[in-house]
Amino acid sequence: MINIISKLKTALFISGISLSIILGGCKGENGQIGPKGDSGPQGTSGTQGTPGTQGAPGPQGTPGTNSELAYIYVATVSGLDWTNNSTGIQCAISVAGITSDIENNGFVLVYIRNSANTAWVSLSNSFSASSIEKRYFFTYSTGIVNVYYEESNTNFPTLGNKSFKIVYMKATRTRFDIEELISMYLD
Repeated sequence: MINIISKLKTALFISGISLSIILGGCKGENGQIGPKGDSGPQGTSGTQGTPGTQGAPGPQGTPGTNSELAYIYVATVSGLDWTNNSTGIQCAISVAGITSDIENNGFVLVYIRNSANTAWVSLSNSFSASSIEKRYFFTYSTGIVNVYYEESNTNFPTLGNKSFKIVYMKATRTRFDIEELISMYLD
C-alpha cells in the first residue's frame, strides 16, 4: 500500500505542475473596463503661486459733459423779497445744490441782469449813477446765496425785480479753464 500511496503522490505532484504550466502559460483577451469608482477625499491645497505682472493701463475715458463742470441756477427776486439790513437791503436765494463740500472746497459765482435785454454782470459790482455810489455783493453758505445792495445816499434803497444767475462748481476738478466757464455760462 505504500507503493500505491507513493505512486499516487507522484501522480498528484506531476498533475499539479502540469496544471500550473498550462494555466500560467495561457493568456486571453482583456475584458471590458469596469465602471468608474467614487471620487476620493479632497487633497490639501498647494502653496500660492507668485503674482503676475501688472497689466497694461486702460484706455483714456471719454471726456465729461459741460454739466459735470459747473451747475447753474437762475432766480428772479421780487422787489418784495428784499429786506433791510444795517447798511442797505438784502435777499436770500435758496440753492439746494450748494453743498457743504462746495461751500468749503468749491466756488460760487453770482451774476445779475437788470432787465431781460441786458448782459449778465458779475457780482461784486460797484457803479455810480447820478452821483450816487451803488454796490452789489454776495455771500454764500450751504444751500443759500445772500445778495446785498447798498447806496451811498440812503440805508434802505428800493429795488424792483432782479434776475440772478448762480454758477457753482464742485471741488472734484483740480484744474479748470475760467475762460471756458465764462464762455459757456455767460453767453
